[in-house]
Amino acid sequence: MTSTLPNDNIRNFDDQITNKLISEIIRDRIKNSGTRFSANDNISDFINPGELEILEKEVASRVKDLLKSLVIDVENDHNTQETAERVSKMYLNEVFKGRYHEQPKVTSFPNDKNLDEIYTVGPISVRSACSHHLVPILGECWIGIKPGNKVIGLSKFARVADWVFSRPHIQEEAVMILADEIEKLCDLSLKQEFFELVKQQSATNNY
Repeated sequence: MTSTLPNDNIRNFDDQITNKLISEIIRDRIKNSGTRFSANDNISDFINPGELEILEKEVASRVKDLLKSLVIDVENDHNTQETAERVSKMYLNEVFKGRYHEQPKVTSFPNDKNLDEIYTVGPISVRSACSHHLVPILGECWIGIKPGNKVIGLSKFARVADWVFSRPHIQEEAVMILADEIEKLCDLSLKQEFFELVKQQSATNNY
């Protein structure tokens, strides 16, 4: 007798029967697609619904191991008993959310008025992390564009900038990624993005 299943049931069947960690499953998907997954790449297309919560638990376990390797008594020190869970949630949903979450919804409109004057938006406060040491970077950026075939609301520039910068970065690459995203959203004929670093924790200067 031949058994048949709906396509939805057999989709990702290999993922369902494997004993791999969720990070390994996601990594395998990315590798099989031939896609890069560097520190400042967005990988949300490869994370299925519900998997981010599982990944959060896995990361928390790894952070707990890190604390133990640093000889911190996570079992008896009341200050660090839930640190691993907090750090995991912070990385996946805040500091590095630009890697694991989709781009915020941004509606663009046709440039029916043929606006052609260059305008700037800023300063936009941004927070990122140094990809070399994962220490916080706080800064401000300005976005200057000549309207293209599409326009977006001014507030949307800040949302996209926050999404792009919320990943491990070096500032030169962060600016290029932001420029590419703005170019796609606005279908630009001319673009300029400026990023000014206004503060970086002094720890980065010690390495």
